[in-house]
Amino acid sequence: MTTRVLGHDEYGRLAHVGTGLASIRHDLPESVRVVVVEDGDQIVGCVALLPVWHAEELWIDPAHRGLSAVARRLRAGVAQVARRFVCGASSPENAALYRKHFGASEAPPQYLVTVEGEG
Repeated sequence: MTTRVLGHDEYGRLAHVGTGLASIRHDLPESVRVVVVEDGDQIVGCVALLPVWHAEELWIDPAHRGLSAVARRLRAGVAQVARRFVCGASSPENAALYRKHFGASEAPPQYLVTVEGEG
C-alpha cells in the first residue's frame, strides 16, 4: 500500500470511490490537500485536509459592550483576514459574544484527534 497526497489533476479518481469528496471535487479550493491510501491503483482510503482560521477568546471590555463600535471594528478586522472561521468559546458569555457580533452558530459536538507526523 502507498500513502500520498493526491494531485489536483487526479481528483477525478475520487468519483470512483465511495467518498463524499466525489461530489464536491470540482469545488475544492487549491489550498485543500487530499491524502489517499492506494492498494495498487485503487484508492482504499482518503481524507481531505482544509486549512481553516480558528478564532479564540473574543473579548470586549464590559464597559464597551452594548456599544457597537468595538464589535463592528473587530468584525471588520477579522473580515480582512478571513471570510469564515471556526471559533472556540471558553464560556457561555464568550459564546454569546460570537453569536451576537459574528452571527456564529453552534456546531454539533465532535471528537477530534490530532496526529503527529512530518509536516
